[in-house]
Formats: sequence, C-alpha cells, structure tokens
Amino acid sequence: MDLYWLWLNEQDDDPGLIDGNRHTIGVRYAGKRPLTGGAKPAHTLTWDLEGAYQFGTEDYASGINEQIQAGFVSTNTGIVFNALPWTPTVQGIFFWGSGDSNPGDGTNSTVSTLFPLGHAYWGQIDNFNGSNLFDYGVHVTVKPHEKLTFLTGWHWFDKAQNADAIYNVAGASFGGPGAVPTTSSHLGNELDLVATYQINKNLQLQAGYFWFWYGEAVTANNVAAVRNRSHAEMFYTYLDWTF
Repeated sequence: MDLYWLWLNEQDDDPGLIDGNRHTIGVRYAGKRPLTGGAKPAHTLTWDLEGAYQFGTEDYASGINEQIQAGFVSTNTGIVFNALPWTPTVQGIFFWGSGDSNPGDGTNSTVSTLFPLGHAYWGQIDNFNGSNLFDYGVHVTVKPHEKLTFLTGWHWFDKAQNADAIYNVAGASFGGPGAVPTTSSHLGNELDLVATYQINKNLQLQAGYFWFWYGEAVTANNVAAVRNRSHAEMFYTYLDWTF
C-alpha cells in the first residue's frame, strides 16, 4: 500500500501556462494472491486500486483565480489462469477522472493526472490523459511461448462532464475553448493489439496495431476541426536493448 502527497507548484510567467498550487493526496493498494492451493495455483488474483483528491488554487494569466476540487479513481483487477495453455490473463479496467460541470464558476473540478503511465489505463494510441474521462476496458494477455506474449485491449471512453473539454494526451483542450460543451458524452472506442518477443535477457522486440473509432462527442462537435476528424489507426515496432 502506498500513501502519497504530491505538490505541484507552477509559477511560470508564460501567459500560455496556468500558474498556481495543486495538492494531490492519494492511496494505492496493489498485489496478487493465489485463489487455490498447491505448488502451482490454478488461478491467481491480481489487483491495483488507486484514488486521490486534489485541492489548491489555479492562477490564470488573466488574473482570474479558481479553487481546485478534483479527483480520480482507478482499478485494474484480473485473474491469471495458470493451469490453462498459454496462461491467459483477463483484466478489467476502470478509470474516472473528474471534470468540471460548470466551467468559469470559480471552482476548477478538472483533475490533473500529473505524470501518469497512460498506457496502463487509457489505451495505447495516446488520445487522452485522464482529465474529464470515464474509461471502461478489458485486457486479455496470452503467452504461447516463454518468450512470446500477445495482448488484446478494448476500451470505451466517455466524458465525465459534458460541459467540460476533451483533453488530449498533453492535457490541452481538444479543439480549443469552442469545443468544450458537447451534447453526447461518448468519445469513442479503441482496440489495441500488441506482440512482445523477448529475444534474450537484453533484447526485446515489440510490435503493435491500434484502432480508434470516434464517438459523437467528437463527430458531432460544434468545432469543424474536431468534428471532421477521421478515425485513427497506428502501427509501430521497436527494439529495446538493455545493458
């Protein structure tokens, strides 16, 4: 179990940046446990639960200050089927990052995810950063060989608050201020396919293909630059050498 307090103090005079203090108080509880006895349990339960509350002040270049009241909750719970061929693992993912139901009222309820490991929760294609976000996901992993692993992931994304913006992976408003309010909350769905081959203890090869189908919060948006966005695909390979 981890208990933490993170204090982000931003005092840059750049007018394009938000200044202020944001405190994050949170807890994370993670682990694994065999569900059956024996030298090699047939099933293993894994879990990673985390939640945090944020408070402080945001100071804008315009001179308008807002009080921060935000937070997030995340879960990643799974079962490893040790006795089955390829040792499949099924994980259920849920993430909620608060959004602002009434922007400009003096209180900022949009959570900042600070410095996250986004791929663990928000998909591999890097569309979002967790602010104003609901994410429901399933990951299935199999290991047909001791050196080869396949992962399939599916995600459903919604806005937590329709009145708040869509935030990209860098935390910027997706489409600008005019793109903030949307009638629909559905952002889209993502499918991830990843293959990892451990060539030896120092060398790893990985390849992935991802698809993202945008929902009505994007395709029916009131800003043309957002509304006309095509569905996304991405392919990558990388070779990782550690020494």
